[in-house]
Amino acid sequence: MRSLMPVALLFGAGIVLGQALPKVWPIHIPTAQPLAGKPVVNAPYSGDRIESEDVLNHKSTSSTREYRDSAGRTRNEEPRLASSHVPEPLAIVTIVDPVAGVQYVLDVENKIAHRQVIPSPPEKVKAPSWRGSNPVPGYIPNDPISGSPGFEPFPMDSVLSPPSLPRPKKLGSRVIEGLRTEGVRHHIDPQRTEDVWRSPELEVPILSETSSGRLRYKRVEKLVNINRREPDPALFQVPSNYRVVDESGGFTIPISVH
Repeated sequence: MRSLMPVALLFGAGIVLGQALPKVWPIHIPTAQPLAGKPVVNAPYSGDRIESEDVLNHKSTSSTREYRDSAGRTRNEEPRLASSHVPEPLAIVTIVDPVAGVQYVLDVENKIAHRQVIPSPPEKVKAPSWRGSNPVPGYIPNDPISGSPGFEPFPMDSVLSPPSLPRPKKLGSRVIEGLRTEGVRHHIDPQRTEDVWRSPELEVPILSETSSGRLRYKRVEKLVNINRREPDPALFQVPSNYRVVDESGGFTIPISVH
């Protein structure tokens, strides 16, 4: 929902100032990204992920419906615009099928399924063997590019590196929404911490809390209404009345505003 903040602000400005709203809002969908890890199989579930934010006492709440089947396919139903000017139901539905190696973004309003190929993860690149083994730091006896002696680029990270942060701290275990979870506290920066409570059984976060007392900021994300039954297989398929369009990169979905 963070990428939609400008859209929400524009809606609010149009309503307050009495300006005419455009008839169509373009929603940008980025290029498909590699999977973050191996698909989680044999652990189906469904639930509602509720996200609430409190910034300087200005509160907002949003929710996403999510599903996963035993094969590791996932479906997310994310509402895109919250306004009385937008017809309901209105959501962008994303189906990720690691078995077929594709994901579908469903344009619910226009009945179009945008198909994207999930790229393979990039290979890890090892640092050249000549780095870190030189007798003179920064000096390259034989530059692998030019073949002549030279110097490495100035190590800016040694000057501009952020202050060191504490290591993640284990918080033990607790039961949340009927599931045993294990908690870890991460230090995002010197001002913010994030406590993540993850279910080892489902391998998904059940609760995460980000806070910063000095910045008067708090964000809570929680998975509720958890159902462990196998979701309907039709949820992970493109409806028969949708037109499938192959996408090679990012694209936009037009959302009508009435």
